[in-house]
Amino acid sequence: MNKAAFFDVDNTLINIKSMFDFYHYWAEITENKDKYNSYIKNFKQDIANNVPRTIVNRKYYQEFQNQTLESLNDRANKWFENLLQKNPPLIHKTIERLNFHKKENFRIVFVSGSMKPLLEPLARYLGANDILCTTLEIENGILTGNILPPQTIGEGKHVAMKNYAVINNINLGESFAYGDDISDIPMLESVGNAVCVDPKTDLIKYAKEKKWEIL
Repeated sequence: MNKAAFFDVDNTLINIKSMFDFYHYWAEITENKDKYNSYIKNFKQDIANNVPRTIVNRKYYQEFQNQTLESLNDRANKWFENLLQKNPPLIHKTIERLNFHKKENFRIVFVSGSMKPLLEPLARYLGANDILCTTLEIENGILTGNILPPQTIGEGKHVAMKNYAVINNINLGESFAYGDDISDIPMLESVGNAVCVDPKTDLIKYAKEKKWEIL
């Protein structure tokens, strides 16, 4: 059987929230700062009201309704190029592990609630094999604003990884997973080797109880 190393992305491989950083960039280049400010205000209200993250994420993708996939991919590539030209937001200790697993012939898999247009440039840059992420609903090349299941947040990450393991003949017991947040627990518990990336997060207490590696 094959082995894989599964990586959460935001605050695990990069030190930014890809969805929000891109949204800010997208609002600036489309000269739509009012829309951005309105979205951020509503987002903060949702967080204060403890709206489930699955709902918060669905609202995010509705912001791109009626955009073409082609334009979204183009802007996402330019956004990533811009990040690299400034100060690459890379978390090197985790990327060192990623490169180690590549040398050991593990499949490198991103698992994220973000979307493929934002994750593909990073995957190419780091040499990842596959991406498990939010799937956008597209009709005739146009984004509907909806997303398709499973939603790769919390338990959805476990479901996506389990399906991926079956299709790709992956031994999850010998595989690794890297995450930084308590929402990554289902993902981390899916494998035999779980790694808590950031010891400053709420995940640390659970990781210590489980005797997981802390990076």
